[in-house]
Amino acid sequence: SIPSNADGTVAIGYAALYANTTGAENIAIGYKALEDMTTGSSNVAVGFHSQKDLNHADADCNVTLGNYTMDGVGAVAVHSCTAVGHNALSGALTADAVGSVAVGREALEANTEGQYNTAVGYKAGEANQTGDGLTAVGYNSLLLSTANDNTAMGREALSSNTSGASN
Repeated sequence: SIPSNADGTVAIGYAALYANTTGAENIAIGYKALEDMTTGSSNVAVGFHSQKDLNHADADCNVTLGNYTMDGVGAVAVHSCTAVGHNALSGALTADAVGSVAVGREALEANTEGQYNTAVGYKAGEANQTGDGLTAVGYNSLLLSTANDNTAMGREALSSNTSGASN
């Protein structure tokens, strides 16, 4: 059951928000969605294992839709991320990985520390782990890139770029 001091919290699905103690304004819909969250607030997780392991008092304002979205996050203060699509933004994110947007299956899947990244499209920015300021729009765009400040638009745009920055 949801504690009385977790105002505005909704949990639907087996083990959804299972560990919640004081986290308010969270919405978890799906099998084990936000399962480990105890105190973070204003998160929305919809899908199987969506934000499953996320658990930190400052892990706020994350929105995920899709199976395994942001499921690699643990007890870190990652916040202000949006992930839509199967396995989107599902890497082992650190507190540095803030403000990223991943839309599409496996978009920014390997991201760990990269912040302020935007990836739209199937496998867009998939291999990025630490690069910041990435903008990838299109199937496989910036697929292998791990560098900072790259922008690629179109199918497979800069998909073979691995370390070149500011493109």
